[in-house]
Amino acid sequence: MKWHENGIENRQKDGKIVGFRDLTKFMECAADPANIPIYSKEELSNTISKPSPASSIFTNYSQNQRA
Repeated sequence: MKWHENGIENRQKDGKIVGFRDLTKFMECAADPANIPIYSKEELSNTISKPSPASSIFTNYSQNQRA
């Protein structure tokens, strides 16, 4: 869908139909975020399912305050 939208935008802006060179440039730009390991779907799902360190610190602090 993004490639399709990109083609429509380029045609409206420049009046030309996108070509293979445009496709490769688009793919390079789209691949950059996908190749950053910290932002991969797997890494994001791992961090969402694990409690954050801040919440465990707060829990430990609360328990120490009661003692």
